[in-house]
Amino acid sequence: MGKSKAQGTRFETELVNYFTNVGFAAGRLAEGGRNDRGDILIHNRMGDQWVVEAKATERLNVTRVLAKAIFKGGPSTVLIWKRLVKTGKKIRQPDGEKVVVVMTLDMFTELLKEKR
Repeated sequence: MGKSKAQGTRFETELVNYFTNVGFAAGRLAEGGRNDRGDILIHNRMGDQWVVEAKATERLNVTRVLAKAIFKGGPSTVLIWKRLVKTGKKIRQPDGEKVVVVMTLDMFTELLKEKR
């Protein structure tokens, strides 16, 4: 397994553990080639499914990657990005906020409506 693939697998596992520890059912999705839906599937407490496309990389075109992820995973898909940069240490380190979630404006609006 290559270095960047291992880094991505580690990040996906970290996310699954995080979501499981805060009370959601979460698991990694198998890579499916043409049938690939994303990296992680999360079920919230109301039974809704969320697909996560996880990226741990320095540079990312978030709009392009999010659009591709939604095309694969459906409208309840988000991008979770951990921006890692070279720091002189052996392992790349987060830069700024450690992990961010990227979603469409429509999805964010729907989430706000649910909180009323």
